[in-house]
Amino acid sequence: MRSTSLRQPVREVAIRFARRLRRAILTFRNRLDVPPPPPPPIPAAAIVTTCLLAKPDPQRQRNWAKDCVPASRGWRTSVARVGALGVILYDCLPSNAKRQFASKSIRLVRVRRHYRHSTNDHRFFLYQSLLRSYAFQSIFFTDLFDVEVVRNPFQHHREARLYIGLDQGLVGSSGYLAGVAKRLFDKDLLDWLAGASDVHVLNAGVFGGEREIVSAFVDLCCSELMRLNRPDINANMLVVNSVARRYFGNVLETEICSRFKKYEKDRLDVTFVHK
Repeated sequence: MRSTSLRQPVREVAIRFARRLRRAILTFRNRLDVPPPPPPPIPAAAIVTTCLLAKPDPQRQRNWAKDCVPASRGWRTSVARVGALGVILYDCLPSNAKRQFASKSIRLVRVRRHYRHSTNDHRFFLYQSLLRSYAFQSIFFTDLFDVEVVRNPFQHHREARLYIGLDQGLVGSSGYLAGVAKRLFDKDLLDWLAGASDVHVLNAGVFGGEREIVSAFVDLCCSELMRLNRPDINANMLVVNSVARRYFGNVLETEICSRFKKYEKDRLDVTFVHK
């Protein structure tokens, strides 16, 4: 009698435990089947930049990981000040940078950290992917560490125009562009460079406009970088100048930035200050 009376409660406990375990397993499976909540939608217009730290800066030969927070403060605060949305495409960020970058006016979008090209060339492929993934109506792409926004670009740009900031000097006197062209040893680019000596150098660090024209420009830049197939050479400046002058000369607008490297922080008549 005693063994029977003891067996009965043990059996009931085991049954209850099995039921609870089955419910827990089903609940867990249901949770796995529920997709994560989608990221907040990106509005129709944005100022986009990159913070790529997996490789050194190809021009300064340094890594910005330790200084990315203070170096980007001007861009981040100015985007918020003009009431625009900023998007930062990043590959790897220190935890303190993530906390300080994310805000009501800044969205963070993580990208893969392994790529063949320099960070400056690779950003164009990221731009292309972003444009294909989100239905922007207007968009501007800028550098992060040396650009500040003076006016909201989406309130001051005209339709069917490709806006690109100017660099220093003329194409014919640019030792940098000539050096890149010689290293690439590409006849097509060398011929274009020889025939475009009297036009101003464009800067790849600030450009934008309406979606259709910007997408076409970025697609052509990416196609040219792929055609050259020289990930060891930082070629985006030469490619941007060649593509913009050849295919977008009749819709090109360059009066958008302060004079490059003049540090004109007091300019209020431009959209961007670039150094």
